[in-house]
Amino acid sequence: MDFRLAGICIGFLLNFFTLMIMTPILPLLILDVCDGDTSKATLYCGAAMAIFSLFGCIGTPLLGKLSDKKGRKWFIFISCFGEFMSLSGAYAVYLTRRVWILFIVNVFAGLCSGIMGLAFSYVADILKPEDRSKGFGILGAMVGLSLIGGPTIGGYLGHVYSYGAVIYVAYAAIGLDLIFVPLFLKESLPDHDKSYKAINENEADESQSIRLPFNTTLAFSDLNIFSSFGLITKNRFVLGMCFVFMLDTVGFLGIFSQLALFEKLVYEWGSLRIGLFIGANGTTIIIGQGLLLKPLLNIFGERKMIILALTCEILSYIPFLFITEGMWAYTSLALKPVGSLMMPLTQGIVSKSYDERVQGKVMSVVGTIQTFSGFLGPVVFCGLFSYFTGSDGPMFFPRIGFYVAILLDCIALAIALIMMGKYPPDYYVEGLSTPSETERSPIISRRQ
Repeated sequence: MDFRLAGICIGFLLNFFTLMIMTPILPLLILDVCDGDTSKATLYCGAAMAIFSLFGCIGTPLLGKLSDKKGRKWFIFISCFGEFMSLSGAYAVYLTRRVWILFIVNVFAGLCSGIMGLAFSYVADILKPEDRSKGFGILGAMVGLSLIGGPTIGGYLGHVYSYGAVIYVAYAAIGLDLIFVPLFLKESLPDHDKSYKAINENEADESQSIRLPFNTTLAFSDLNIFSSFGLITKNRFVLGMCFVFMLDTVGFLGIFSQLALFEKLVYEWGSLRIGLFIGANGTTIIIGQGLLLKPLLNIFGERKMIILALTCEILSYIPFLFITEGMWAYTSLALKPVGSLMMPLTQGIVSKSYDERVQGKVMSVVGTIQTFSGFLGPVVFCGLFSYFTGSDGPMFFPRIGFYVAILLDCIALAIALIMMGKYPPDYYVEGLSTPSETERSPIISRRQ
């Protein structure tokens, strides 16, 4: 067993546990600050998530580029510190009942975010291309474990004790992560790999770079957060699949951003039942990414699995269009294990298409897409939920988000089918994929 894989899984798990333990609590805390005004609280929740994700769109690719040059470990530590800052913002709201503090803190926390892209880059560094989808599935299972334990524990502590108790446990988890990463996580890139530049980049001279601590040089070109997307545009199939991934993720994160307040309003659930339901969602991710991914990949392959995952995701939203009793919400989880596979499948396709030296850049693109979806989803879905549940709305229609999520996944499914029909499995872009021992020139040629 590669102990580096175990190490990144532990660090990743602690980071996501800190995030997920606050999931059933933070919306209810903001609702309490808003004196029970669901429409207002939804706007505040959406704004907090959007600010974090918007600045994460800057931080995620920047950390990815720097990690290609200097290694992953210390940038993973920076991302953990970003989660610590975000938690501190929630604690400030708890103490002062001032939501605007969370907005300000999330600016800096977002700039330090990027754990998703960095963790997946780390796995890409230590595994062979053919094993990466399975490795990404293991990281996805860590997300599932966090989804099970975090919301369940958070909901219980908030129900039995107080919101403060949840925050203290979250501090313990992220504090442990901030100790574990620098002391026990091994670097995934050998020293000679850290000196590699991204494909088609030249060494920057002193006039074109900024000196940072720890003997790190940041080229001005690295400040262009869109430059990494150039690698994605060179492979049109990968570009199309990234767009499919974005549509699916916007719907998923949009629903997730309003889920606690939806369940509170429609089903009259408290923190415990909300936490248990989110925890049950985590169980489906464990089943899907931890148990089903490998055998299903062996049977169907990545392309067919993406179609199957999108179809199951669509079907999982349908029960919320009709059910009025909260207990029936659990029927939506039947197909979730397969629907949860979109992330590792997309990351596997992207990772295998590029040189090992630029895994940080290309995986940061996937992370940036997810981060941007974390901005767009809450803005759209929380805005719609607030509008259709507020007194000024044309009608009381809290289920609007599920209709929008189904529409987005239907569009994603159609695009995926078109891309797979246009670009056969043997399509590739030579020079971008992992080089052999005799290094290939990074000049593009397409096999049509």
